[in-house]
Amino acid sequence: MDVVSDAISAVHLGHPWSHRVRTSGSWCARLDPYDGAGFYVVLKGSCWLSTDSGGPVSTAV
Repeated sequence: MDVVSDAISAVHLGHPWSHRVRTSGSWCARLDPYDGAGFYVVLKGSCWLSTDSGGPVSTAV
């Protein structure tokens, strides 16, 4: 297995869910809060992550 599959198998929290998004230009998405752990993978480009409890964090690939 790859590293991501190993991590998902080890955690066993909530319901497994995945979604692939291809986009360009300026866009935004807001996700409702949920119990459990989650992660996103940026394969190309950059993004900003902003939470209700903290300031924005820049990511770049």
